[in-house]
This record gives sequence, C-alpha cells and structure tokens, in this order.
Amino acid sequence: MPAEKKKGILTRMVEGAQAKVEEAIRARLDEGEELLDWTGGRTSPSEIFSVIPILATWHKLKTKHWITALTNRRVLLLRHQALSTTSIVEAVSLPLNKIRGMQMHKGILFVALQIDGPGGPWLFRDMEKDSVEPFIAKFKATRKASAGG
Repeated sequence: MPAEKKKGILTRMVEGAQAKVEEAIRARLDEGEELLDWTGGRTSPSEIFSVIPILATWHKLKTKHWITALTNRRVLLLRHQALSTTSIVEAVSLPLNKIRGMQMHKGILFVALQIDGPGGPWLFRDMEKDSVEPFIAKFKATRKASAGG
C-alpha cells in the first residue's frame, strides 16, 4: 500500500480557511438545517469606476464580499469583511421557495452568479466557473426535492 501523500503548506492553508468559512456558516444554521454547498463572490459598482484614478478608492469602498451558502432550506448570503471571511457583517436569508431562479453569466476571466429572489436580483462577480456550475445544479436539485418532485 502506498504511503499517504503529505499535503503542502498551501493546501493545508486553503483547507484550514475553508474549514473556518464552513464553521462560520454552520453557526448561522437552524436546527436540522444542512449545509449543502457554498461559494464566494462580491458585489461592486461597474468595473469602469475601478480604472478611473479618482474613483478607484470609491469603487473599493463600495465593493462588498459575500459567501453564498446553499442549505436544504434556503440560500444564505453572508457579507463579510474584505480581509476576513469569518467576520460576518450582514446575513440575508432567501427561502428556497422564494427564489425565482439562479443563473451564471460568463465574463472574460471569471463568471457571475445571479440569484433572482427577495431583495434582488443579487449579482455576485469574480467567481470561478468550477464552483458556480455545481452550486447552481445543487440548488436546482434541492429546490426540486423540497417541492416534492
């Protein structure tokens, strides 16, 4: 039997950070609620403002960082501080039956996730396609299952 491969420091750091995010999410779940998936993204003004020198600082101040968590009951949107994914400053709960749809928008380097629900549409930018596609698929399967088929 081959020896277990040792994990590098970067892998351990990423896994540790992911575990802390999941802990922060689970702390906000109700009894019996299950975390199915999560991803991160941000909301911000148009990118054109980030390249205009006088408005670049304003753009940074208006950018908000989010964790989008899918549970068996809802989508939980957790806004966190820019440098700390576990310092949650706002939480928004979107019950599955109140979400009208979820879709991915393709960009040049990244994709965006749009959630059409209460208080929205919510558009999260700078996300990776490899995390958004499975998130949307899990959302659709979970909503279908919660609706009874």
